[in-house]
Amino acid sequence: MKKILCILLISLTSTVYAAGFKDGNKLYEQLNKDELNSLVAQGYILGVMDSEFNKCYLANVQGSQIFDTVNNYLKNHPESRQYIASYLVEKAVREKFKCN
Repeated sequence: MKKILCILLISLTSTVYAAGFKDGNKLYEQLNKDELNSLVAQGYILGVMDSEFNKCYLANVQGSQIFDTVNNYLKNHPESRQYIASYLVEKAVREKFKCN
């Protein structure tokens, strides 16, 4: 419950943290650091999902699935990490969940 509350609070303030994620390298580093940094990165990802995915309905997809998808994409595509983090989040989710 405490973790869910933290994620919700961070997602509400994700625009504050958005400037901190200039590229996929930074996002990948944050996702794989300590719990607090991971929660900040997860809040950022939720913020991207809320702002970018108004045309993509992901029925029954859990936040943890989204976080794993983004983390795995960044892990498996190190050659793409220099791109803007929000673009990489959108690309990873669209590829994995077949969104148009």
